[in-house]
Amino acid sequence: MKKILFALIAVVFVASLCFAQKDSTAACKAAPAAVETKTFSGKVEAVSFGEGRKGAKPAIVVADEKGQKLDFVAKSSATIVSKNGKAIDMTDIKKGDKVSVEYIIKSDGINRAKSIKLE
Repeated sequence: MKKILFALIAVVFVASLCFAQKDSTAACKAAPAAVETKTFSGKVEAVSFGEGRKGAKPAIVVADEKGQKLDFVAKSSATIVSKNGKAIDMTDIKKGDKVSVEYIIKSDGINRAKSIKLE
């Protein structure tokens, strides 16, 4: 009788550890990391409009005064404006244009442009 009672208590204890682990894992997943918006300014080195490849998104490469280059993917939700603040298309951006890009870094390391402004 004592062995059965001991085995039952052991099973309940192990089961409670499993449930406690699931709860703590869910709590960790429920709190997403804060996304920081950054800004990068420079001259446009290259622009691609995502043509020819299925699922390809428009992208832009910008180099700052120090020569640092960053690639940005621009989803359709990105705001693109001219020097006077009017909305324009990605096709209006040309190599050599000076731009300021507000972006976030996705979890996979891709820089996603939130807004692009011609300067």
